Amino acid sequence: MTLYTQVINTGPIAILLTMLIALGVAECWAAERSRAVSPPDPLQGALQDVAGADEVKRDAAARLLMEQGHESLLPALEEIRAGGDRVLRQTIKPIVDMVRNRGKLNSPDPDVRRSAANDLGGSGRLVAIPWLEGALNGETHRWVRYTMEESVHLLRLLSDDNAAKVAAAAALGKLRSQNAIPALKELVQSANEPAATEEQKRIGQTAAEAIERIESWGVWSAAIETIFRGISLSSILLIMSLGLAVVFGLMGVINMAHGELMMVGAYTAFVVQECFKAYMPVEWFDHYFLQPCRRRSLRQRL
Repeated sequence: MTLYTQVINTGPIAILLTMLIALGVAECWAAERSRAVSPPDPLQGALQDVAGADEVKRDAAARLLMEQGHESLLPALEEIRAGGDRVLRQTIKPIVDMVRNRGKLNSPDPDVRRSAANDLGGSGRLVAIPWLEGALNGETHRWVRYTMEESVHLLRLLSDDNAAKVAAAAALGKLRSQNAIPALKELVQSANEPAATEEQKRIGQTAAEAIERIESWGVWSAAIETIFRGISLSSILLIMSLGLAVVFGLMGVINMAHGELMMVGAYTAFVVQECFKAYMPVEWFDHYFLQPCRRRSLRQRL
């Protein structure tokens, strides 16, 4: 027996080593147990409460899921809605819509992002304001940014902060938002009531100025649009009449095939427009009309 073994087998040292080994095992077991027993996920508890019979817990769970829910919860929410009654389906539907639209704000398709921002603005849920503001910070598309800003200010009109309402009404007037007119008219109507406070009157005055600005812009834009439509239609009729006049002057008869050529040109323009929508970048769509002209010149050369 070696000297080392003799030292180990002595009483006090053996007891001390045993105590140290037992203490290390106990600490490892406690650490593993603390990792295994993690605190419950509040969203999972909310999924259980929203399907329960307690209305108070159901409402609280619905608010929590709207505020903190993410797209990974959509399968579970759809399963709960499919197996629930009419009341439960009505409770789950706005949650699903909010969670789905929140995820669509990160879509690569600008049309999807704009549609999601428009839906969130019309939902009346103030919880969507930070989502829209966060998406707005990284948004580069012009019309998607416009819709996001409009939705943020529409939601702020529903807040309890009077200063935020005034700022939102003024901002909607600057944006010339046609979608804001109904909400602004409600503010004006509330300001005209006999029991209206000074704050309500100030909000109503700002809303009235915004409505006037929006409607004035709408009149001018409608007039300009009507003028351009008239010019476009009259130019088509003028081209057709000039073609018929030239043919009649040279041949002495009216060539009825002239209308067919116009139809072929219009169909070519339509096909090119649809191809630009499906396969070309959005920025190129405004220049699609150059391609039918180029194709028409090519046909004439051939």
